[in-house]
Amino acid sequence: MRTALNAAAVPDVAIIQIVREELLQAREKQPQCLAAAMQGKAASAFVVANAATQLSPLLSGTIGGDVQICWCTQTSSAGAAGPSNPGGSRACVHPVNPTKSDPPRHTSISSRSLAMPGGKRLINFSAGPCQLPIEVLEDVQKEIADYNGWGISVLEMSHRGSHFKKVLTEATETALKFLEVPQTHSLLFMSGGATGQFAAQALNFINAEHPVADYAVTGYWSKYAMVEGSMFGKTRAVTNAADMGFLEIDPIDSWDLSNKPAYIHYCDNETIEGMEFPSPPPLKLHRPECLVIADMASNLGTKPVEWGNIDLAYAGAQKNIGVAGVTVVVLNRAIVGRTATRCPSVLNYKKILDASSCLNTPPAVNIFVTGRTLKHLASVGDLGYWDRLCTKKSDAVYGQCDHSEGFFVAPVKPTFRSRVTVRFAIAANETAVQQEIQDRRKQDASEAPLDGSGAYTPEYTKQDHLAIEEARAKDNQLTKQFLEIAEKHDMICLEFQEQYSVV
Repeated sequence: MRTALNAAAVPDVAIIQIVREELLQAREKQPQCLAAAMQGKAASAFVVANAATQLSPLLSGTIGGDVQICWCTQTSSAGAAGPSNPGGSRACVHPVNPTKSDPPRHTSISSRSLAMPGGKRLINFSAGPCQLPIEVLEDVQKEIADYNGWGISVLEMSHRGSHFKKVLTEATETALKFLEVPQTHSLLFMSGGATGQFAAQALNFINAEHPVADYAVTGYWSKYAMVEGSMFGKTRAVTNAADMGFLEIDPIDSWDLSNKPAYIHYCDNETIEGMEFPSPPPLKLHRPECLVIADMASNLGTKPVEWGNIDLAYAGAQKNIGVAGVTVVVLNRAIVGRTATRCPSVLNYKKILDASSCLNTPPAVNIFVTGRTLKHLASVGDLGYWDRLCTKKSDAVYGQCDHSEGFFVAPVKPTFRSRVTVRFAIAANETAVQQEIQDRRKQDASEAPLDGSGAYTPEYTKQDHLAIEEARAKDNQLTKQFLEIAEKHDMICLEFQEQYSVV
């Protein structure tokens, strides 16, 4: 009889990496999806083994004793996953450290990729920057040296010149249309990422008339936002999901809202904790005159947004809609009159809006690439399509966890499970098993990133769909490999190895 593992006793081990040399040798030309794990508060990463010599990260580390998976949905036009072809896409695997024997680079990214061993690019499940579509890379490649045949690179354009104004206008209009932003709202391109916005919102809106800002603390990033805001005014937590182990969010009726807060801030998707609001909290029903600010750093562009319930939303472009170095801010123009005079110009929403995102020198090339990425995403499908795809992918992972007989545990309550950052744990708590996994990791996982005590996989809108299917298929092998070590240490019977199947 199989002995079940105790899912309640999950230790601070993120995910299991077992790199079996005989497996690598036997399947020299077949990329294998493996996983990594460490003891205590260490992080882990899925890896791809290719040609038995290269390891590259497929999963980046975060915090907490659990693991999160972030699948990305970037697609390609050739076999692209879209409304008419929901399953098509390309795979992306290549050696992390190319050797002298690797083929030389070519002018075409596609031809260079196809010339690599296995004809694939790296499957990048990084937390961000995320993988870009090959179409965007080729588009940018053509324009980077000579934009639109005008004899000037986008890298050297004057931000006051007509060439960049065309780039900015195109990117802005594409973003407004793709994100379905209403006429009441405007879109800004800023710098500083979400962290810069933590300070910007406090500097803009906390003032003598509204001296207190409310924060819904549902995870690491919303708490970080509150702490950053406290440097410029009084902040308070109206709810704290830590009280429930970051497994669910209190109903809004129980939130301890201030009478007249400067704004109410919430994080729509907590990347690390794997919790997402199923819909924007109806804060306007409770405080009609209050500003509602949403951190959408990891899910802007993955679903339709009820803009009538949000006055300001922000996101670094690198996760879903572009590249690092530019921050997308969508704001209700009615709120800019509340900005404080003490706010530095580079963070002042009114001044940046009045200057059409060109108050100071903007990150031109980042805006250009983001605009082209948005254009590509829009050509594949609208927000409803991306929402359905993210839901389909995350449901597959959650289903696999829920049907693994306790081997994988997805602890977040189903209502609040994220569609884009899937958190799970592995029930493994024996010291001997942990030590063997640790030893194998030291030997083989040369590329595993370390950060905190867990791991997650971004399920953003820029990842190849076939890469996700490939990773899911290889997870069965991962489970069997782990169970082999578990059996060695008398933890679990190999009977489960035959019963396990991908959902």
